[in-house]
Parts: sequence; structure tokens; C-alpha cells
Amino acid sequence: MLKLSTLARVCSTALRFAAWVLLVSGFVLGMAWTALHFWIVPRIEDFRPKFENLATKAIGVPVHMGKLLAVSTGWMPTFEIHDLSLMDPEGRPALTLPKVIFAISVRSVLSMGVDSWSSTLRPWTFVEPKMVTGELRVLP
Repeated sequence: MLKLSTLARVCSTALRFAAWVLLVSGFVLGMAWTALHFWIVPRIEDFRPKFENLATKAIGVPVHMGKLLAVSTGWMPTFEIHDLSLMDPEGRPALTLPKVIFAISVRSVLSMGVDSWSSTLRPWTFVEPKMVTGELRVLP
């Protein structure tokens, strides 16, 4: 049977461990938030070529972004892509979105995915490819 002093020591050690875990978790969360808002958001345009490459690999069609902006308004910033174009095999724009606005949710960040995000698409333009044979080619 455990003595009262042994039980108190075990509870004290467990509470101390839990407090350290919470403190370290809060510090890591604060550092991630600081990095996002003070390092990534102001320099988002520098990451545009990487995002274009990632998007091209993800959908299998060349992607071109005209301008990339990030606005820090709260916990999670809002991102804007101006003049987003999906290119056809000849390098011409096949689909152009003048403005795409999206914000990644906290849940998707915590799960390390982008499964939950909101997006606003402004009027878009689909450019019909002009082919010699008169066929209409559909992007994959």
C-alpha cells in the first residue's frame, strides 16, 4: 500500500510534468504563429515560384500566378492570388482566374493538411484553344 507522502510525491511530479508540457506547447505554438505572421506573410511573394511548382505538380498542368498577397488580420492570414492561369500544352492560358482569395483553417494547420479552406473566386475566363483541326481540347 502506498503511503500518503509517496502518493503526494507522485501527484506533484505528474502535475509538474503536465505544466511543463503545457508551457512547451504554448511556446511552440507562439513561435509558429510569430514565424507565420512576421516571417512568411511579409515575404509571401518570395515563395510564389515554389507555390507555382507545387501547384503544377499537384494538378499536372502548368500554373502561373501573377501576384501573391497575404493579409494578416487575425490568427490566420488571408491569401490572395491575382491572375492565376492554368496553361495549355502550348504555354497559352487555358483558364484564367483574375482573383482567388483563400484562408487556411486552424483545423487544417493542426492536421498538417489543407483539407478545410475557404475560397472566393471572382469571375473567371476560359480561353478556348484555337486548333487547326477545329477540335476542343479539355484540360485533364
